[in-house]
Amino acid sequence: MKKLTILLSLILLTACGPDRPEYKERSVEEIYAQAQEYLDDTNWNAAAMEFTEIERQHPESEMAAQGMYMTAYAYFKGDKHVEAIDALDHFLKLHPAHKNVDYALYLKSMIYYNEISDVRREQHATIEALKTMELLTERFPKSPYTKNVEAKIIMLKNYLAGKEMFIARKLLKEENHLAALKRFQLVLTTFPKSIMREEALYRMAEIYTAIHLPDQAAVMQKLLEINHPDSKWTKKVKEL
Repeated sequence: MKKLTILLSLILLTACGPDRPEYKERSVEEIYAQAQEYLDDTNWNAAAMEFTEIERQHPESEMAAQGMYMTAYAYFKGDKHVEAIDALDHFLKLHPAHKNVDYALYLKSMIYYNEISDVRREQHATIEALKTMELLTERFPKSPYTKNVEAKIIMLKNYLAGKEMFIARKLLKEENHLAALKRFQLVLTTFPKSIMREEALYRMAEIYTAIHLPDQAAVMQKLLEINHPDSKWTKKVKEL
């Protein structure tokens, strides 16, 4: 019994440590000040928990919404990306017209952006980052956060086009011509302005030549000559 008492005491002490503060009824100002103090000390988990407490104790207050996206920010800084995304989705669902929705979308896009992996891997984070950035630019074209993502949107589209090209080249190497052709066509239709466009046109000409469809190959060559006269792929297509 004595051992059990000691164990329970240790659990209670651990639960009330700096990363898990003891909660009691407090004003919004008190909770926010404590959360900010944790942020300043880079105690991200404790800060997130404190910001969450604002909504729990004062759900009708003006600060409740701010507490939601600040929770996400604290989780993001603490590398807890799943929790950060959940907090942002919660905020966006409850406060779709809030003045800081643009910031929430920006933060969400950057969380996904920081999770982007090698082009050979699954690209869920890339797709979600691009989708969120495009939503930000569509809804808030004059937001300062929109300016911050414009170049990244171009880069992400090139990156996703590169993913398709990686798969298509592999299929072409395996002489799976029709499957490769569909992938190269997808690059042209989905990412028409990507840097992969020139090679995709060349590869399609290459496939059409291989499967004895010279007229279609000639169309790809013409598109290269008209739209990319100085490209190395335009020079190379003449050798087919």
